[in-house]
Amino acid sequence: MMPKLSEREKMLVAGLGVFVSIALIVSYVVEPGLARWRSLGSEISQKSRELAQDKRLLADKKVIEDEYNRYPGIKSHDSNDESAVAEALAEIERISQTTACQIINVKPRTPVKERKFKVISFDVTGEGDISAITAFLYSVENSSQSLRVQRFTIAPSFGATGRLKATFYISKIMLS
Repeated sequence: MMPKLSEREKMLVAGLGVFVSIALIVSYVVEPGLARWRSLGSEISQKSRELAQDKRLLADKKVIEDEYNRYPGIKSHDSNDESAVAEALAEIERISQTTACQIINVKPRTPVKERKFKVISFDVTGEGDISAITAFLYSVENSSQSLRVQRFTIAPSFGATGRLKATFYISKIMLS
């Protein structure tokens, strides 16, 4: 059995009980509530910033659509990879013929799907003099198909004086 407690000991036990009760209430009720309050506050401010950005985009919708429509080669109306690859290859061939940069080899790569766009790319090997290669680079970068030369290497061509062999990594971004 429990021994008889003096009045002072009873007060200490009661105080300890109140202290433990308050500690439990604070740690299991108040602190989680405050943490939730803070997280909701930061989430509200983040959503407010996103909403403000969305409002700005919505206000600029006409300007964005006009800019988007300026580049017809970037839109993908059909999801057929083969037709997009064929169009890009035809454009590369056309550029090659107009710039006198002779295409030796073209290796299409597997299209890469990102969030809202798709990237098709090619490894193109060509030969020509320096003016033909620079004209080819310029024409690809300014093509109506929105082609981009991501990287290229140029080396002297074996057995031919004044001719260079160039390897281009060309890509095209299409919106899906």
